[in-house]
Amino acid sequence: MTKEPTFKVGDDVFKLNHPSSKYTGNRRGKIVKYQPQYNRAKRLQPYYSVLFDGRGTPELIAQKSLRLIPRTPAETITTKS
Repeated sequence: MTKEPTFKVGDDVFKLNHPSSKYTGNRRGKIVKYQPQYNRAKRLQPYYSVLFDGRGTPELIAQKSLRLIPRTPAETITTKS
């Protein structure tokens, strides 16, 4: 089963960390690029390049480890000039 990409470039996300990870909290970042890759079973899996806050280079992260950060109502308001 091929999973469809659930995030778009520019979405704010956070990475869920494994309890034994060296990172204690969930890291926040922004999606830079969508990069599908094939696993050993020749199935297409969605991966994303994520630029985490405070980092200089993006990291390749699987879609299953990412969660979308919901936007606040103030961020979704658009004004027309």
